[in-house]
Amino acid sequence: MRVGFKALAEKYGIGLVQPLRIESQIGTVRTSHEVDGQVENRYPPSYRPDDSFSGHFEFGLKYEEIHLEFFSRLFAATGPVPIEEWCKQSPFGQYARRTGFLYEWLTGKVLDVPDTSNGGYIEAISAKHYLTRTGAERIKRWRINNNLPGTPDFCPLVRRTPSVQEALQFNLDEALQELDQAFGADILMRTASWLTFKESRASFLIEKEADKADRIQRFAHVIARYCGRIDDPLSDASLHILQEGILGHDAIGLGLRRSPVFVGQATMREDIVHYVAPQFDDLPNFMAGLKAFNEATRGAESLARAAVLAFGFVYIHPMRDGNGRIHRFLINDTLIRDKAIPEGHSPGFSNHYQFARFPCRVRSHAGCFLSSVYAALCQCLSVR
Repeated sequence: MRVGFKALAEKYGIGLVQPLRIESQIGTVRTSHEVDGQVENRYPPSYRPDDSFSGHFEFGLKYEEIHLEFFSRLFAATGPVPIEEWCKQSPFGQYARRTGFLYEWLTGKVLDVPDTSNGGYIEAISAKHYLTRTGAERIKRWRINNNLPGTPDFCPLVRRTPSVQEALQFNLDEALQELDQAFGADILMRTASWLTFKESRASFLIEKEADKADRIQRFAHVIARYCGRIDDPLSDASLHILQEGILGHDAIGLGLRRSPVFVGQATMREDIVHYVAPQFDDLPNFMAGLKAFNEATRGAESLARAAVLAFGFVYIHPMRDGNGRIHRFLINDTLIRDKAIPEGHSPGFSNHYQFARFPCRVRSHAGCFLSSVYAALCQCLSVR
């Protein structure tokens, strides 16, 4: 018997951009198998939930993963009635309260139920299993500590998987100090500059801009001048400054784009589309969510923040041109602002080219982290 979120998805015909990763079944003994990122969990009969909305949703909250896209689509399909009935039947139950809060947070609609008048405050999502806000917002109506790190329009979630948790223990500042001691600051800075130059040339080759050496020089200048110094790097004004610095003041279409955009490639036979970016009308709300994440997670692990902000920026793709270079800037800028690396170092950890000259321990930890977080974000990023 299938239970949990997939049972509800099947019942209500929910189609998802990012599929549910976990499938739960009632069997005879408890087992778990993972293949290519998909998990099949089996539970003994004692775990069988009521075959109802509340039964399956509570099971999912207990034993499966938070999936905001699924919640948003499910609530749109069910409407408020099953959540209202559950909250009235179990007004102080933590899972009913969490579900009621999530419904109102995601939909912007108010359920026809009274405010919770008793019970301790509980977290909206588990800080043990997810990267959350460092300062939760108290929601008195549900007696919930809202620790979701974004907004209903754009809320990136990172699961604290074993590989991510291991990578989060890596001390980037200590590793850089070891490199300073082994090779000296001058050689380290020259190497970082060379790696940034080489990576930029590879990026521009993909974008068919390999002959524009001045763009590489401008990008290096932007990194040196603005990393850790520009006010609110995700604001429209700061993004305009960064883009103008990278592309030149006479570039066409500076600022947030006002047209559709996609990432793809042309072959002899066909045009291949890899990714279609969000509609330009949605950009202000999505960027507000990314900025909310940046503000809400200050004090959390810097490597995680840098990866999320950079990935989220490329995912939104808010600019007509220069998104890739600004995303690399954001990685460096976040690490410097969070004091994960001293100002003046600019490792540019945007892909594995950057790690070519670093010791294996530095490469394996940081590279593992960014790869793990990027994969996690592909699964968890929620866009309503």
